Amino acid sequence: MLQTHDVCVEINKKKILKNIKFDVPAGKITALIGPNGSGKSTLMRAISGEISYQGKIFINERDINFMKAWELAAIRAVLPQNSSVAFPFTVAEVIHIGLRNSTESSTDHLINDALDCVGLLSLAKREYSQLSGGEQQRVQLARVLAQVWSPLIDGSAKWIFLDEPVSSLDISYQLEVMNIMQNYADRGGGVLTIMHDLNLTAMYADNVGLLHNGKLLCFGTPSQVMNDKILSEAYSCEIKVNKTPKNDKIFILPQATNT
Repeated sequence: MLQTHDVCVEINKKKILKNIKFDVPAGKITALIGPNGSGKSTLMRAISGEISYQGKIFINERDINFMKAWELAAIRAVLPQNSSVAFPFTVAEVIHIGLRNSTESSTDHLINDALDCVGLLSLAKREYSQLSGGEQQRVQLARVLAQVWSPLIDGSAKWIFLDEPVSSLDISYQLEVMNIMQNYADRGGGVLTIMHDLNLTAMYADNVGLLHNGKLLCFGTPSQVMNDKILSEAYSCEIKVNKTPKNDKIFILPQATNT
């Protein structure tokens, strides 16, 4: 389980996060949603152990403040919102970077398996800088997957933390990435992801945390969190939550305003 207890973050004397508290179970997809500037990425960086914070954060009942970098790297992998590669690495070499922070065996077959998982095996020897933005994003996902390829270690879950993992992808690859996340969770791993697409969130997330102005407005299942009133207030526009007639699946539509 991933737990945050009254997490606060202050940057340049400005409070970015205020008393964030929730429990995230392994074996599930948990999505963080909210408008731009609500604190989602800052919260992800705190949970990843990248920035200082007040409060407590536990991964698998261990306080991350007392874990060494290599211990964190063994149980969680992070896909930031933007990733850059300064040197002319091949795609396979970028994946290998993830293996250097991993307890997995550093073998060619694992690199190939990770690339095959994201549909880029044929580009293994291509220079990373020559890829499109969407292809680079999928390579970075493969790097993350390679780092924590086996979702369980000694009976405890490994975790993937993703900041907007589908932002540069077309719809077919968005679904592919979401299915990869679903498969990882189904096999016992933990998934925490920042999402802007509310419909994909409703389709795939087991739990949703809605942030606004650095506070957690609500946390629960999609049907508990995603309703007209809460979403419209958080995003400062009229949003209509609907359900499909056959299986009551949620889908969200913004309401156009004539001026």
